[in-house]
Amino acid sequence: IDDLYTQAQLALAQSQQQSQQQEVVKTEKPIMEVFVMSYCPYGLQMQKAVIPVQELLGNKANISIKFVDYILHGSKETQENARQYCISQAATDKFWAYLKCFSGEGNSTACMANTSINESAISACMQETYVKSGISDSGTTFMVHGAENEKYGVQGSPTVVINGAAVNVARSPEEVKKALCSAFITPPQECNTVLSSEQASPGFGYGTSTAPSSGGCGA
Repeated sequence: IDDLYTQAQLALAQSQQQSQQQEVVKTEKPIMEVFVMSYCPYGLQMQKAVIPVQELLGNKANISIKFVDYILHGSKETQENARQYCISQAATDKFWAYLKCFSGEGNSTACMANTSINESAISACMQETYVKSGISDSGTTFMVHGAENEKYGVQGSPTVVINGAAVNVARSPEEVKKALCSAFITPPQECNTVLSSEQASPGFGYGTSTAPSSGGCGA
């Protein structure tokens, strides 16, 4: 009976995943929004799968990193969330290079220096963001993308939304690419490129994981 129950639950999960994928509306330029926490090991794992897809497709798709509306890893996460948000706004052309560095090293100071980001400009943006969004280092909320969290029903890190539909995506570059390319009306030539099917290990660094991961950071 236990085996039958497990099989039924697995079948239900697969059916729900397929249903979610079918609900994605195709567009000329798909939008992928990836909701994470900057220090969530599983959010970092997903980001490391997304980065090669962004490098492959460039501006042919609109891929963005956004943040869940609560904090689980203390003030360092509040600060890094705000830092990455500000880099995406004030140093857009350097954001993905910074994220690739940070996901590997977890050292914001070194990664800002390595990508030649103006630290003073980002610091000023962070201060403004704290005030505008009502966040603090002692707080447990992060409402910079609060409206999007509510709109999509974001529950944890990572959450992937493609063209307005939350989807389940395996955390390898190839699976992320497939999910995003399936949302094009006319997929670009780059979608024929085969990326790595390996998943990075959760957390910082670019080592690979032999076990598929579906963990997340949730409230």
